[in-house]
Amino acid sequence: MLLSVWAIIMVLYPNHTVFAQQNEGNITRLQTLDTVFITASRYEQNRAEVPSRVSVIQRNDIEVSAHNCTDEFLLEVPGIHTDRDFGIFSKNAGVTMRGMNSTARVLVMLNGIPLNKADGGGINWNRIIPSQIERIEVVKGPASTIYGGNAMAGIINVLTKKPDKKLSAQVNASVGSYNTYTLNTSLSGNEVKNEKGLYWKLNNFLRQGDGYMVNPPEVATEFDTTVFLKELGADATIGYQFNKKASIEAEYNYWDDIRSDGVRVYEEFGSYNRYKTHAARINYNQKMGRGELKIQPYYQLENYFKQSETVSKKNNKYKYYDTYADREDYGLLTSLTIPFEKDMQWVCGIDCKQGNVVTEEIYYTSTDLTQKKGQLNQYALYALWQGALLKSKLNLSAGMRYDRIAFRNGAFVIETPSALTSFIENYPTMFTNEDWGALSPKLSARYSITKNTSIYVSYAIGYRPPMLDDMCTNRSVTKGFKIANTQLAPEYLHNYELGGDAYLTDKVRFETSLYHAIGKGFHYFVGTGDSVDTGGDALKPVLIRDNIAEVKIYGVETALEVSLMKNLRLRINHAYNYSYISSFENDKYKDKSLEGKLLMEVPDHTVNTSLQYTYKDFTAYLSFHYVGRQWIDDENTTKVPAYNYINFRITTPQVKFIKLGIEVDNILNRQFLNNKGQWCPGRYFQFDLIFNY
Repeated sequence: MLLSVWAIIMVLYPNHTVFAQQNEGNITRLQTLDTVFITASRYEQNRAEVPSRVSVIQRNDIEVSAHNCTDEFLLEVPGIHTDRDFGIFSKNAGVTMRGMNSTARVLVMLNGIPLNKADGGGINWNRIIPSQIERIEVVKGPASTIYGGNAMAGIINVLTKKPDKKLSAQVNASVGSYNTYTLNTSLSGNEVKNEKGLYWKLNNFLRQGDGYMVNPPEVATEFDTTVFLKELGADATIGYQFNKKASIEAEYNYWDDIRSDGVRVYEEFGSYNRYKTHAARINYNQKMGRGELKIQPYYQLENYFKQSETVSKKNNKYKYYDTYADREDYGLLTSLTIPFEKDMQWVCGIDCKQGNVVTEEIYYTSTDLTQKKGQLNQYALYALWQGALLKSKLNLSAGMRYDRIAFRNGAFVIETPSALTSFIENYPTMFTNEDWGALSPKLSARYSITKNTSIYVSYAIGYRPPMLDDMCTNRSVTKGFKIANTQLAPEYLHNYELGGDAYLTDKVRFETSLYHAIGKGFHYFVGTGDSVDTGGDALKPVLIRDNIAEVKIYGVETALEVSLMKNLRLRINHAYNYSYISSFENDKYKDKSLEGKLLMEVPDHTVNTSLQYTYKDFTAYLSFHYVGRQWIDDENTTKVPAYNYINFRITTPQVKFIKLGIEVDNILNRQFLNNKGQWCPGRYFQFDLIFNY
């Protein structure tokens, strides 16, 4: 907290030194503020001109960091919390931002294409391969003005490498703890000459590991097994540069991911999840004078399969069933940049998105079969004006977006119900077609006090549409048994923000942000007053998700970057969030009042520190990560204690196309529990062999 206050003072009252950032010889310099940034407005602009809090994680930082998964690199950015409790064996990662507690409230994109699924709002972080990343751009605070739903807390845009040599090959092979093996190969070429020609890239990824036992011995049963993983991925990219003004790029990606739940009774693999994903995109860019047109159609299909087998502790009853889900998301994104006068431009466009889901559960220990389906359509118009005034010292931005959202074809049916599911028929859902409209304005300004210091202010409204899973599904969840709600409407966030950046010397940089957000109509589970026997060990409360809460968030973020000496760089970031339910409208349901309660799964403090030493091609990277206390339930009765861990990585210089790496995650073997009382993997070793041609 002291670091945050100090940063604010130093931004407003700096002691300036003119400073040029670059890598000169072996001297470690800080990253420049005028890095080209795309995500904030869908066109290239200098990072220093963006009147919002933005961050960039560069390729060099990704290559040396001691992380195995793409989401973990986001720890370099203050205000982002990554929840990957099983390490590389996690089914998925929870990535939240600015004191909010749902991955669905952060829009995640790959090369400008949204990855959030309409069914549940989440994405599969495991299929974004770190070795293929060029950089990661982050926009914090509501960005619905440009990107619509899910961009409520901010945006994360992962941009992959483009071929830059006539022929290039790379092989990354590694072996790690828990009998884990990884192989990633990439082959690419670039035939572009005189701004015309073809480029291409082929990439594949293989990883498997035996995993570990996640349940502590005191609660483990004879049916516990390891959380193993098996991954296979491949993608192909081809692009053509017509001339200096026009280009097209197409990509296809396939991912097959199997992950165990850590339970095995009779079946060979026990309870496990399988994610098969097909994704395709096309990016067409056309420059017209000083303007630019972008057209981006995309398609994503996730074929999800889950095999479940359990034995009830209460009556020793065995239950075995399979779940099949086809989650389809596709759309068309467009943007047109129109410059006018000097240092001013309009960005406008039309976006169309559609999400469909069809799910089936087949029971083998009873006669039950359940089916659900639903469709969510979104159509939008947006426009953004940006301009520079006062000799480019003042950068202004004003925009508005209107989304039309439609829910269609909802259904949930049970065929041949047994006692296991017949109780669901007591909660029939009347599926109706629903329509909503959402306005998302944004006003922001950045003023350069000096060449090396600037401040910004921003006001924006973000929104998130309802998820198909909440509107169509009757099923058991961790907290109870939830029933579908077709009347669920979008939720909104009003965000007020003040921040600043300052280069205090040529080796010291501060950035800080203060924000206050008010959430309207937040989606929250509430109890109906009923309880049901779902065949488990105890009765479960009947829940429904509704627009029932107002949430307030107060937060501060700070980042410090220092070149301590030749070749040595220190980074520290800190975020504090106070997120609570300010109002809880509880007239319709029987439930405890949650007014004044803190949001669950939101740590109060997060601190991330890294120390990087570079000499020629040799690098050593040491990082410390602290995650503060957080509640695991809405009623604030149980907390997960604060925890911390240290990661370390060494990468050798390249000799005849070969370089080596050694990584140790959680060096001190800190054992901590997640919100379900399960263990983290503890200390993890990995040895890397990297071939570059």
